[in-house]
Amino acid sequence: MTPCNPVGNPRFFTSTGPHPLAVVAAAVGCEPLVSDLLLSGLASLEAAGPDQLSFLGSARHAPVLERSRAGAVLVSADLQGRVPPGMVALIVADPLASWSQAAALFHPAPAVEAGIHPSAVVDETAAIDPSAEISAHATIGARGTSARDAGSDPGR
Repeated sequence: MTPCNPVGNPRFFTSTGPHPLAVVAAAVGCEPLVSDLLLSGLASLEAAGPDQLSFLGSARHAPVLERSRAGAVLVSADLQGRVPPGMVALIVADPLASWSQAAALFHPAPAVEAGIHPSAVVDETAAIDPSAEISAHATIGARGTSARDAGSDPGR
């Protein structure tokens, strides 16, 4: 299998980190772990390096886990025995849900910036809350409304 790129292409996603393992563990609901490991980001099992977090979602991917170089892995209790020596196992109830929590830590959603982008088309009868962000190329029709603190960008 061809390794894929780490998660969170910097052209599209703001990245935070590195984060201490204890911070990542807290973000995904694990008990705090004592370790000096700093995690710089997320990656697939195939592409992860020793400073990255990955996850094992099902037993059928366990052979890939056993070859992975990830520094830490999100794994369910029933699969923790498959984690190779030297890799930190973060035991979670749902590795996929925990992966999304870790992704939110490493790649937080951008803050809403109130205002209407110059390329947006907003009908004069639309009711736009002053705190709303109307993103580039958005269209709001007649008598349309915007919610408070809600961006119009569908990617949010």
